[in-house]
Amino acid sequence: MIIKRMVNLPGTRSFFLFGPRLTGKSTLLKTNYSTSKEVLYIDLLDTTDLMRYLRDTAAFYREIKAAQKETPIIIVDEIQKIPLLLNEIHRLLEEFPHLRFIMSGSSARKLKKNEGRSPGRPGTDMLPGTIFFFRIAR
Repeated sequence: MIIKRMVNLPGTRSFFLFGPRLTGKSTLLKTNYSTSKEVLYIDLLDTTDLMRYLRDTAAFYREIKAAQKETPIIIVDEIQKIPLLLNEIHRLLEEFPHLRFIMSGSSARKLKKNEGRSPGRPGTDMLPGTIFFFRIAR
């Protein structure tokens, strides 16, 4: 059974959408953004995408940079699978302020666990002050 969600997602700002598994995050995003040709949807549950970006997180930057004029809205579903992509997203937002990132995931904790820097391990950038946070509850 599908439950209709009533949420006012930001119209022009980037945001995180977090919530437990099977609460409709991906469905909500696909429903609201699937008809626009300006949207690039990256699903990190897709093993091909997951492995490509795990091997080379800079590939994410290069691909978005190349497509940023045609697809200024980028959805990254299951962002917690590759927290380092947040560093690339921050860099892209600095370089291309017209871009809008919509990131969803089931575990904000997994992202925050990688926050900060430690020797030999780059930290995760949670984009403070630039991104809205939304949570979906069951």
